[in-house]
Amino acid sequence: MSSKDCKVSGIYSDNKYKTLPPSVGGLPTNVHFKKQKDGRHRTSQMIPNRKIKFTAKADGYSEASETVELAEGKEKDVVLVLKKSKAAGDEK
Repeated sequence: MSSKDCKVSGIYSDNKYKTLPPSVGGLPTNVHFKKQKDGRHRTSQMIPNRKIKFTAKADGYSEASETVELAEGKEKDVVLVLKKSKAAGDEK
């Protein structure tokens, strides 16, 4: 899978914020993402001290999520690893 096939979103857990038009990859989101040259997605629009759930999805892979809450001025790299979905009838 290429990072170009990955869809990302960030949704605040308190649901008080407007859902924006689909961002990178076309998922509903509360924050905009900008795709970096190295394939990562970056946002600088988080509201401090609010829980937000980041989710990554891609066809043929199971979705991965992580919920974070950051104080103002703090940064964090969130790494979401997508695992290949088992095909129907796969014994493993």
